[in-house]
Amino acid sequence: MRTITRRAGAVAAMLALTAACGSGGTSGGTQDADGKITVPIGVSLALSGQYASVGQSFREAIEHAVDAYPYKNFKPEMTYEDNRLDNGAAVQVFTKFASQAKVPVVLGGFAGPSIAVAPVADRTRTVYINPLAPTDKLAGHEYLFNTLPMTSEEMRTVAKAMWDAGHRKIGVVFAPDIDGGSATDVLAETFTRLGGTVAERQSVAADAVDFSSQVAKLKDADPDAIFGFAAYSVFAQVAKQIREAGVDVPLWSYRGFGEPTIFTIAKEAVEGTKYSDPSYSLDGTPEAAAATRKYREKHASKDPGAFFTSMYDATWVALSAIDAIAGETKAAPTGEDVKKLFDSQAFEAPYTGTTRFLNSGPERGTVKKPFALFEARDGAFVRVETLEPVS
Repeated sequence: MRTITRRAGAVAAMLALTAACGSGGTSGGTQDADGKITVPIGVSLALSGQYASVGQSFREAIEHAVDAYPYKNFKPEMTYEDNRLDNGAAVQVFTKFASQAKVPVVLGGFAGPSIAVAPVADRTRTVYINPLAPTDKLAGHEYLFNTLPMTSEEMRTVAKAMWDAGHRKIGVVFAPDIDGGSATDVLAETFTRLGGTVAERQSVAADAVDFSSQVAKLKDADPDAIFGFAAYSVFAQVAKQIREAGVDVPLWSYRGFGEPTIFTIAKEAVEGTKYSDPSYSLDGTPEAAAATRKYREKHASKDPGAFFTSMYDATWVALSAIDAIAGETKAAPTGEDVKKLFDSQAFEAPYTGTTRFLNSGPERGTVKKPFALFEARDGAFVRVETLEPVS
């Protein structure tokens, strides 16, 4: 476990909130001699196991954001815990953060652990922020906030993009462990409604290495494109076996594909793959440009991918809210304070822009943002066009 503390400055002003020791419960914050409030923040990630590379990308983004944020009213104290991408472990980690450390906010990720901790977040009134995998099951909670749009909206949007690209008969491969079944249901329904055909759908296990059976069935269906909904490391292996089987139709995917490591795993097999991602710019703001520059310096001039940019923004939004509350109340915020601010105010995220959480109804805790279409080209991710969300 590692603790990181940084100094810093406010970005947003706060509307009326409860005091830090009000009805929202107690906070774990302290105040130092210079008047800066130290606020504990929890981080629950898969730092070991199959998805450790993703967890480490998330952690790197958090550390970059914590280091760069212009604090004014507080200092963060970051505690990282490994949930191993295990739902039970994720609940234990979250419960520890909420009951012992008294953190107002926990940063997390991945669909399964996030779904598991959602009721605990509501019960303990501790905000949980999910940056990348907002399955629709994560909408409608009181204390769970998703800084990127819902997967169903992305599936409708990418289905239309595939149709607009001229595809009429597609194959689909998906991973059930990340809610791929329900997500690709939406993709299939949308594509069919547009007039297309989903010729074959195959599920793949995250821990499998041989996908020959699924690939053979996809090949026999003779699609004009194949869409993959799986973690980038899994889809990279599937793509390699698709190409080895002599299937050369275009490949498509979704957020999370854009991780630079995919080129190391699959090399030319993923060249030309198009994928949707909530729209972001690597240099659209001074903050994003600075973070991108620092990332490139560390990673041999490679650009950051979706895991980095999404978690960087999620961290930035969390820090912005805490700094605003600390400046207003002169005390560490509770989870209820942060929730109230999220419900009432928009925040500017460096990579993805304005983040305004919906505060009521079945989509509560989600955001509306445009998508972009990217293409894997010569070992980089090239933005092709902006995609307006399809509701």
